[in-house]
Amino acid sequence: MGVPAFWDLIKSDESLRRLPLKQFVVEFRNNFNRPLRLAIDAFTWLFESGFISNDCERLSEKGYRTDAQSTLILLNRLKCLLSLDVTFVLVFDGPMKPSFKNKFSSKTLSNDHCELASDDEEYVSIYNEHRKQHEIHGTCTTTLVSEELGGLSFVKRLLKTMNISFIETCGEGEAECARLQREGLVDYVLSNDSDTLVFGATRVLRNFSRFWEDVPATYTGPLKKKDHKEMFITVVDMQQIRNWNRSSLVLYCTLLGADYNQGIRGLGSKKAAKLAQLTTPNFAETFKDIFEDHSQPSELRRKRYLEFQKALFEHCFIHSKELFGRNYFSSNSAGFQGWPSDVAIMHYFHPILSPRVNRESLGVHYINVSGNSNFMKGDVADLMNLLEELEFKGITDFGRWFHEMVHSTFLLKEILYGNRTREELTRLVKITEEWCAGICQNKFRVPCWRIRYNSFLTTGNEASPQDTEDSIVAHSSPNKRSGSPSKKQSEKASHKFMTSIPKGLIPENNSLVKNYHLEKRTASEGDKRPRRGSPRKVANQKSNLDGFLKKYGTPRKHDSPKALHEKLEPETEPMNTKRKLFVEEDLDNPEPGNSSSLILVSERECNHDILHTSPKRALDLFIATSEEEDLEASAGSEESPLKKLKKNAATAESQLPTPRKLLPDNFVDLTIESG
Repeated sequence: MGVPAFWDLIKSDESLRRLPLKQFVVEFRNNFNRPLRLAIDAFTWLFESGFISNDCERLSEKGYRTDAQSTLILLNRLKCLLSLDVTFVLVFDGPMKPSFKNKFSSKTLSNDHCELASDDEEYVSIYNEHRKQHEIHGTCTTTLVSEELGGLSFVKRLLKTMNISFIETCGEGEAECARLQREGLVDYVLSNDSDTLVFGATRVLRNFSRFWEDVPATYTGPLKKKDHKEMFITVVDMQQIRNWNRSSLVLYCTLLGADYNQGIRGLGSKKAAKLAQLTTPNFAETFKDIFEDHSQPSELRRKRYLEFQKALFEHCFIHSKELFGRNYFSSNSAGFQGWPSDVAIMHYFHPILSPRVNRESLGVHYINVSGNSNFMKGDVADLMNLLEELEFKGITDFGRWFHEMVHSTFLLKEILYGNRTREELTRLVKITEEWCAGICQNKFRVPCWRIRYNSFLTTGNEASPQDTEDSIVAHSSPNKRSGSPSKKQSEKASHKFMTSIPKGLIPENNSLVKNYHLEKRTASEGDKRPRRGSPRKVANQKSNLDGFLKKYGTPRKHDSPKALHEKLEPETEPMNTKRKLFVEEDLDNPEPGNSSSLILVSERECNHDILHTSPKRALDLFIATSEEEDLEASAGSEESPLKKLKKNAATAESQLPTPRKLLPDNFVDLTIESG
């Protein structure tokens, strides 16, 4: 597991990035115009998936177990990389790991127990014997038969069934991953073990999990934010981290303790980091020079190693307050205790690896390598039979789940590398929509294609009940209006299943993308109707009611009286006429003979409102008034009320003014032709 404390030292570095794997893969493809390539530490994946556990009672041979839950986790991880067209290879540990690895986790172990190997010649003899066995047999002869049993055997069988390549190295899997990355065969190493950096890797992806924070998948501490769909990674580039390189990291692990040693007594993480990062003197480079050349005599190397131990302690003793803030050492101190053997340090600088790099594992005939067009054609049935041996209790419909799992895993590869014509691919797959996936509460946004597709792999469960519900049923239902199906209904009928793929993973010159843009452009040109929410077009009329109301309607609040008056002024000047419609003379004293104007109306004072009403209404008002006056005087009159009422009505009718009497004397009736 390396030194977990190292991750705490660099976690605040600005170069570290925590982001969704989907976005990182798209960014890498856009920057380098090719898929991402990874070397995966298989031990990390097996441990996080649950194939390796501390529950000894449930373990099978060699510490591995097999169950449905662990297999499901591993399948989801493989699906995550395959669906993004990422090239990867899993690297398993081999039998040539140091025998003293992981025996130094307890600081109570004696120093004698730590000295399992005492001289450098033992390391050289082991390495030479290892190379000899490869020359004769082509592999390590110390491979145990029991290692091919239990959960590890099942995992390798699963990978072979899916046609996924893996590497069985001779020694440390992290060391083999680091070599693949250093030689440029892969771009990053996917591992949580800091030993990957100790063995020389420069770019690492760690904490491959669903947590937003930089924690592993096995995290069980306080509650952290977790996504149920997306996987996240933390990008570590040692070339961008200040004050750290492989030399300083090896010295830091030697002083603090790691898989091969228990560490120096009295030095914690901060003190060890302080000494490893010193530049004057540079103890890290001196330490590297001692062990870098394995051809020098072992006696000389061991002598230089002892001199280094004394020089480091003397510097700490003299500059203790300057380095650590106080004096930690006394004059009678014998020096640092707990130095590892030179053999252990040789395994840090020169881990035992395979004599040659396994380049065949990155061949295009494997489905985990980008560019392969022959994926899962004949292995689907074998994979389904293998998984049926396990009891997936959380999956109610195994056939439907398996069908959706394999199709969503290999759809992108079918689009990019499938041996189909353009017409065949169009009938099989169709891009229906473009949308943006919001991740981490929209902190990350990944543009995606929404894609519908039909079955292209034979799984024995071609149709899904959900797809039957999505089919067109509007024509057979009597309650729904008959007519042409909508666009979505047609797409669901022609392509049953749906998924999403990031836009950056499908090139623009792909036939599916071209068909989508062509269909969208054709639809926009053919439909000229205003869409919902779009403003309607206004008719171009020279004069209409809207223009009149806009000009002469209710004035705006900010219009001044002067501006309002100017707005209401007529646009044309009045005509100059000799005769005016209304005269300006005094109507109270008219002189008919001297006026040449036409008088239409004359004013006359009236004390009764009857004149301003219709004749019938005036008669009714006059009768009502007379009745009130008669009722007041009825007490002293001997005349009957009915006779008196008829008499008053006749009097009122005779006293009504005629329309002719309302006109002035000088009124002229224009309707009568004059002689």
